[in-house]
Amino acid sequence: MRKADLSSGRFGPLVRIAQTAFIHDTALIYGQVEIADDCSVWPFAVIRSEMHEVRIGRGSNVQDHVMIHVGYEHPTIIGEMCSITHHATIHGATLGKNVLIGINATVMD
Repeated sequence: MRKADLSSGRFGPLVRIAQTAFIHDTALIYGQVEIADDCSVWPFAVIRSEMHEVRIGRGSNVQDHVMIHVGYEHPTIIGEMCSITHHATIHGATLGKNVLIGINATVMD
């Protein structure tokens, strides 16, 4: 894992991104967030954690305009090889391996 480059203002100081992950230039990532190997985060995605962590498992992809946020009492954990598709919202939920979240879907804690 590498610490994210803070000079752009797109990442908070606790963000950790694997060397093999792809993060689009317009993605915003703040709080205690860990993005594993071979993940991708696409245009205008927002990943934000205030009280808990967000973990995105190996090989998962977070597509355009996705919002990932923690719940009041729960972290957000996304398993390996998941696809979170366009405009979806994941809020304080735990997803297993090989999960597809469809376009505009909302998954709550």
